[in-house]
Amino acid sequence: MRIAPLTEDEDARIALLSSIDILDSAPEDCFDRVTRLAARLLDTPIALVTLIDEHRQWFKSRVGLQVAETPRDLSFCAHALHREGTFVVPDATRDERFFDNPLVTGAPYIRFYAGVPLRSSEGVPLGVLCVIDQKARQLAPQDEETLQDLAALLSQELVRREMAAKARASMSFHLETDARGASPVFRYASEKLAELVGCTPRDLCRDAGLFLRGIAPEHRERLRALASRAAASNTGGSCQLRLVRAEGEPMWCEINAVPRRLPDGRIRWSGYLADVTHDRRIQERIRENDKLRLGSMLAMGVAHDFNNLLGTLRGSLELALLDAPADSRQQRHLSRALQASERAATLVRQLLDYARQTPSRPVALRLGSFLHELRPLLELALPAPVGLAIEVAQECEVAADVIQLEQVLLNLVRNAGHALRGRGAQDVELLLDALPADRSPLKCPSARLRVRDHGCGIAAEHLGDVFQPFFTTKPVGEGTGLGLAATQGIVTGHGGRIEVQSTPGVSTTFTVWLPLAAASA
Repeated sequence: MRIAPLTEDEDARIALLSSIDILDSAPEDCFDRVTRLAARLLDTPIALVTLIDEHRQWFKSRVGLQVAETPRDLSFCAHALHREGTFVVPDATRDERFFDNPLVTGAPYIRFYAGVPLRSSEGVPLGVLCVIDQKARQLAPQDEETLQDLAALLSQELVRREMAAKARASMSFHLETDARGASPVFRYASEKLAELVGCTPRDLCRDAGLFLRGIAPEHRERLRALASRAAASNTGGSCQLRLVRAEGEPMWCEINAVPRRLPDGRIRWSGYLADVTHDRRIQERIRENDKLRLGSMLAMGVAHDFNNLLGTLRGSLELALLDAPADSRQQRHLSRALQASERAATLVRQLLDYARQTPSRPVALRLGSFLHELRPLLELALPAPVGLAIEVAQECEVAADVIQLEQVLLNLVRNAGHALRGRGAQDVELLLDALPADRSPLKCPSARLRVRDHGCGIAAEHLGDVFQPFFTTKPVGEGTGLGLAATQGIVTGHGGRIEVQSTPGVSTTFTVWLPLAAASA
């Protein structure tokens, strides 16, 4: 028996096959239809879609065969990988390469074989479409053409998956470790992965430490823990860590890897890196918005109460001054106390202005474009599987502070998403249109922005309280009762108005009106 040699760049081929996430996957109609057609059109009892892995041939689709895989050393298809066209064996018992092959001398008793390689976008052979018969025969020219046409259809499907995998992860790798997930050695690394640490793929294959040393020291333990955990359970995993790139600028990346234990006990890892720096920055902005909202609203609550106390204090001081003898020490002390209370009142007013988020840097803003630009940030504020639907009926230009308007939208969208928790895959709706002066409560041409959800709704007795500071209907620990109060302060500070309509169990709509830029000028 003659074993087929490895392909010219076997490690890269295996890495590409692993990256398209098809090995050991469930049956799929797009492959099963082709094998059924091949068996029927070429009149053979067996038809297979074979993917040639490192030590096995695995059958993505099979007709007339019960086993899901066989050793690569026995594979006819491994020989077919080296052919440009159709690989044909008319009678395996008379072929010196196969006459003593266990698949010939035993089940499934192969006599006739014909296979066409399935290729990637760059012509790399990943597998084979083959037909098998248990009696010797020749392959007619029209049958060969049919087999090649069917193989071309399957190659197109593999290329589609390859393109999707490349779009998802252009920083792929293929490495081996010992049985504990330690002592890594790159067998394959993509150009882009190597560029991150300022070297070539060949350099990484010689020294995996070039990459590992680029990981922030405080995050290396995360990677070791992932490798150890995945090696022990033989399941894939992921972790996020910070990588210092060759040019010195750090990036956040997510490593995804799937292990496969080799016959010698070592572990072959196939995976990719995804740049999540942008996502981390968006999450940080959400956290900062939350801190700003909480801090400002706490300041507003404290300042409001303190202002009431100051009013009482100042009134008492003024009354005491009326009774104090002129030019007396008592009068001087009371006057200084009154002046101090005036300064405190001024400070409180400034604090209240800050807490109410009075617009400080209004700019001309195209609201429809702003909503679409803000979509990634808003989607991150929603729980899975809630989505976001944006409908702009008419572009509207308003004068607004970008950061504060962002805070308004985050507050409203986050609340809508909370109302949809546990209700499946629904969308929070953002609807924008423009209203003439006679249809707007602002009595001027206005932008109308509605945030709608079909969630749990708000009880009628609570509708009048939703904009009050510290009022919330959420469970303890899930809401501060400050978001809508801050939102109302921002909208009012922009010369706008916000209202809410809700039917419990049906829907809730928050409506914001803002003057159009021409009307507010």
